[in-house]
Amino acid sequence: MQGIENLGSTCAINSLIQIITRNDILRSIILNNEFADDTIASQLKEIIILMYVQNNSIIPRKFLRTFYNIFKDIFSSGEQIDIGELWTFLADKISEDIVATPYKIDNRLLEDYFTEGVIYKNDIQFYNAMIDCEILRKKYEYYYNKFNKKQSIWQKNTQGFYLNTTRCLECNLTFYNFEPFTSLNIDIPKDNSNPKLSYLISQSLNDEIIHGDWFCTKCKKNSSYKKSTKLWKLPDVLVIIIKRFINVNSKNDNPISINDCLNFNKGSILSKKKGIVYTFSSTALHFGSLNGGHYSAICNTPDGNILYDDRNVVNIDGNKIDFKDKNSNAYMLVYTKQKNNDAVKL
Repeated sequence: MQGIENLGSTCAINSLIQIITRNDILRSIILNNEFADDTIASQLKEIIILMYVQNNSIIPRKFLRTFYNIFKDIFSSGEQIDIGELWTFLADKISEDIVATPYKIDNRLLEDYFTEGVIYKNDIQFYNAMIDCEILRKKYEYYYNKFNKKQSIWQKNTQGFYLNTTRCLECNLTFYNFEPFTSLNIDIPKDNSNPKLSYLISQSLNDEIIHGDWFCTKCKKNSSYKKSTKLWKLPDVLVIIIKRFINVNSKNDNPISINDCLNFNKGSILSKKKGIVYTFSSTALHFGSLNGGHYSAICNTPDGNILYDDRNVVNIDGNKIDFKDKNSNAYMLVYTKQKNNDAVKL
């Protein structure tokens, strides 16, 4: 049945392994690459072969020994693990394990542009610059090289980039900064409006006006400014973390509706001229508290939507319950980019 034995608070690890195994892009990358012995990626490849290729349930002792040895300064055996944090560290490590090539870039592009800021005459000029400005694209090349001394196929498929801007409201002096991410971390409202995931993503990218805590080098005083975060680049495998924990003792269980598809219209991803469509791949569910909770995963497979709860594996398509509607437990969601599809408005 392709389940995984829980060896003591390993439900987050088990769920993430299932999510990677059931994602066509991530599984293919692992299976089609060679890795050094005793690496996380080599152990994960062995598990995928046993489960996906040979159709076995597993007891992942060997994987866990390697995992806790590699991440001994981060995770301890028997402790509760946050699956979002786990994804961040595991994804970075797998990217390192894959034989990577130096990022080839023209040395003339290795310059950080707009370091002193840039002034625009009006809003139209400002927004057009984010889409059409060639120097801004060169600034991205600089930051991409800064954060990725080497590139692997895993990193290319799982890493996106934000474009952060800070703009003085008095003189329009604008600063840019690019920031890589392996997951979109999305707030959830405190009310019970049951928003769709697509709405939460849109809300997370709204502009914010902040007063008085930033010194403008042109105005020579603390000025009000507009802070914005835009999507510059999205990966082929898009991971979204729903920020349900306000603190270690408080969890927001308000429901959200999970979109079958996420449609990013033209212009919402600044580095692309066309829209992008993503389809649902999987979700990790969290039950309980941060210190005493449990994870399981629901993955879309050729056999339908399958619940993977450690060793318990169940096809849930016939249970008459729509897990995508009013889901109070969805914590991590994974989407895969469709190829050659036009997108509609998000």
